[in-house]
Amino acid sequence: MADRILVVNDEEVCCEIISSMLTSAGYQCWTASDGLDALAVLNSGEEFELLIANLNMPSLDGIGLLIRTKEQFPDVPVVIETATNYVYFALEAIRNGAYDYIVGHFEREQLLIVVRRALEYRRLKLANRDYEKRLGTLTIPTAHEPKRILVQDDEETIREIVSSMLISSHYECRAVASPKEALDILSSGEQFDLILCGLLETLEDNFFKRMGEQFPDIPLVVLSACHGFSMFSPALRDGAYDYLMKPFEREQLIFAVRRALECRRLKLENREYKARLEKLARISAERRSASDLQGR
Repeated sequence: MADRILVVNDEEVCCEIISSMLTSAGYQCWTASDGLDALAVLNSGEEFELLIANLNMPSLDGIGLLIRTKEQFPDVPVVIETATNYVYFALEAIRNGAYDYIVGHFEREQLLIVVRRALEYRRLKLANRDYEKRLGTLTIPTAHEPKRILVQDDEETIREIVSSMLISSHYECRAVASPKEALDILSSGEQFDLILCGLLETLEDNFFKRMGEQFPDIPLVVLSACHGFSMFSPALRDGAYDYLMKPFEREQLIFAVRRALECRRLKLENREYKARLEKLARISAERRSASDLQGR
């Protein structure tokens, strides 16, 4: 069944464009003209997997709708979209609980990548919650050790700046200049939870394909001074999780890192939950088989 998405924008043309982009990708779309209209739709009993809301709307703007949605419908992730490229307002939405944001005159593929990430996050979160209920006391404890991040960029200044931003947010970092160095370190067995990497040098070295084959559990966030989504599109198609255009704010970087790490955590927990349930099912089947033999 197709995922259902509520698109909220006071400009009818924008609603139609976004809905068309999503419908052509197989999603079911509903539209609302502003925040109050969206809440009325949500409260009517219609269920949605995702809400995409414009930042600037009359009556109830995107931030107001976001806050109300998080209170009343906490399992519906919210993506904020705005035509402005001024990222400050989008970051304010993230601080208030938005899953992600999309700014400027975005392309269809750009929108779809954000939508897929948000829906994957929701699915994993709900699946893991169901696993927790089924497993009861066998749930997986949350690890609290600092996350380790490998920073790769061919510019030393960028490596130092990015590492400093991350260390100030209590991450552990190691920095390297080339994709080959990064792969060599990973192949040595050193463990990392995330890789931040430069765009152009990694595309040249077929880095994303090799990472997907050898280290599929480590998400990749791509950094580049290239502006325009088309430059990042090949890396995202080849497996990169997210991207950031330089120069970026520290808060932009930290939000992108947290989002990638959270998805990784949910995926690993999901895998562990499945393995535990399969083990319990095997034990139960073996006991039934042994009981049947004894009964004979």
